[in-house]
Amino acid sequence: MNKKITISIMAALMIAGLTSIKSFAAMDNGSVVIGYNAFDLAYANDSVNIGKLTEAIVKGGNIYIKDFSGKWINNSNGLAVDASIIPAVTYTNDSGTTHFDAGDKDPVVDPAQKVTSISLNKTSDTLTVGGTDTLTSTISPSNAANKAVRWTSSNVDVATVNNGVVTAVSPGTAIITATTVDGSKTASCTITVNNEKGYVNNTDLENDLNVRTEADANSTSIGNLYIYQKIEILGTALAPDGKTWDKIEYNGKHAYVSDGFIQHYTSPSDDVVSIAENITKQFEVGNLSQIAGDADGQGLSLGYLQWNIRQGTLQPLLHRMDREYNSEMKSIFGTNYNSIYSMTLDTPANQLKWAVSINDSSNNIITTWNNSFATLCNNVDFKNIEDDAQVYTVKQAMRICDRYNLKTVRGFALAFDIVNQNGILEDNINAVKIIDDARVKAPNMTEKDLLLVIANAVADTATTGSDDTLSRKMAIVNGQGYVHYITLYLDTSYSLSDNSWR
Repeated sequence: MNKKITISIMAALMIAGLTSIKSFAAMDNGSVVIGYNAFDLAYANDSVNIGKLTEAIVKGGNIYIKDFSGKWINNSNGLAVDASIIPAVTYTNDSGTTHFDAGDKDPVVDPAQKVTSISLNKTSDTLTVGGTDTLTSTISPSNAANKAVRWTSSNVDVATVNNGVVTAVSPGTAIITATTVDGSKTASCTITVNNEKGYVNNTDLENDLNVRTEADANSTSIGNLYIYQKIEILGTALAPDGKTWDKIEYNGKHAYVSDGFIQHYTSPSDDVVSIAENITKQFEVGNLSQIAGDADGQGLSLGYLQWNIRQGTLQPLLHRMDREYNSEMKSIFGTNYNSIYSMTLDTPANQLKWAVSINDSSNNIITTWNNSFATLCNNVDFKNIEDDAQVYTVKQAMRICDRYNLKTVRGFALAFDIVNQNGILEDNINAVKIIDDARVKAPNMTEKDLLLVIANAVADTATTGSDDTLSRKMAIVNGQGYVHYITLYLDTSYSLSDNSWR
């Protein structure tokens, strides 16, 4: 048997290769088969690889060369042969190793190809009790023979896993690990499970929500909760009349509140919410006063997120402050206390009229009221109420994120700012139509492109302050921008990013 690759054929092939075209067969044109091994000719002619070729020749077997026109040639006699006689081979070039079936057929998986590593689509995740999420694994190399994975949880009382589907069982932390059957390579994801979240949504401002000893309206009342006050739901129970009550912790003991007055919500982690809050806070007040008059048509805006009268977001905060800290409210507002108390219980139209009435001719809050509101904004108890009330904005922002499957910190920050500046997005039917139409035309657009669509749709349909809306929203989408006469670098200064939070 001829153990030498004919020099004349090799030379001819290398020359022909200068004007070669790629074959449609499995192995590239310009390949050499030596027994059950095959090589790219450029690889075969590299002196660095002489050892591998020598080893293949020593092992024996026929030598065939595929020229650059796609014809197979028997190296021993220079005659053309049919591809059907080419054996199954291990093919090597500078990119690595591939395995081809007999007859120069499509690549096949090498039964001996071992797993080298595994990774997961997430390294950390946060779930609510009863919630689920799916972890997916990626095996390397992609042509590994055995891609089977075993899934385990470090604490099944907190979270279980079945073929990558994680189910949250109870509050705590569990590590979900994927282990390859071949080679026992591992990758892990830390799962944090929280209780379900809720906040009081009692729209009857004259009454607070009773906290009771049992899941029954006839049981003993042991205290009150106020509108927007946040709770953790430890479980649920049915009252004798069949209505649902939520189990909570109140003053260190288990108690119950009527679920009909609780708004359930989900949320990104606190650090993600904080990023969104700080950005919107910068837009709303920056280093200026937290008090604004009717220049923007809101009547009165107050606090670091500019809760306002027209949108109805300020009244519940004032009401809770009065109900929970009545003596402080009376001290802050003095002779004006009765006026502001009556306003919180009036109709929305009359509330706006009241707010406009305490503006001067330049749409600034008149001095006596302004001084009282300044004291209120610096009051620790009112600040805590503001922190609680922010949950309303979070819930509405989550509705946007869920509707459009937004997963990034940037996406949540945009949704948060839309709710705070422009209100509930679903109420703006023109903006929703623009967004939905764009998604139909480009269903596979990236989240970043979708954020551009959302930002422009909200700005184009804004009833007031369209330019201001656009500058704020584009600053979030782009990570920087010129807003209220200041150039802001949101990515670097506020840790805004395209990282996924879910």
